[in-house]
Amino acid sequence: MKIDFTNKTVVVTGGTRGVGAAIVQLFQECNAEIIATGTNLDNLKRLNEKSSDKRTKYTHLDFISDDSVQNFLRYIEKLGRIDVLINNAGVNKIDAIHEISDNDWDWINEVNLRGPFLITRSVSKIMKKQGYGKIVNIASVFSIVS
Repeated sequence: MKIDFTNKTVVVTGGTRGVGAAIVQLFQECNAEIIATGTNLDNLKRLNEKSSDKRTKYTHLDFISDDSVQNFLRYIEKLGRIDVLINNAGVNKIDAIHEISDNDWDWINEVNLRGPFLITRSVSKIMKKQGYGKIVNIASVFSIVS
């Protein structure tokens, strides 16, 4: 059974590959307007050019760049309506703890914690104003690794 998402806007961070790409495909099948984010500009351009679904827009969002985050926040605020936010983007460095640098740690936290917080805070204001919205946060097994 498919739910009809016609005239609904869905934002999927990390929506260009892996689990995120599968989520985008499912929402395409449900007729949603989709904003899917990624960090690789060449890949985003290729996806936009080859996509036959004109309701899907692939756009740049790099959580380690404040400019990128602010540009994306301005972009989604202009949409005026967001029905679903899926925080899917995530990274990790698989290494022994003594091999992980301060820069690695900062990168992991920027992408996995700070970025989703900033996006969720902004989107929640839009959802509150429109009186509706759903937010899904996706994590991996690394959330329990210490």
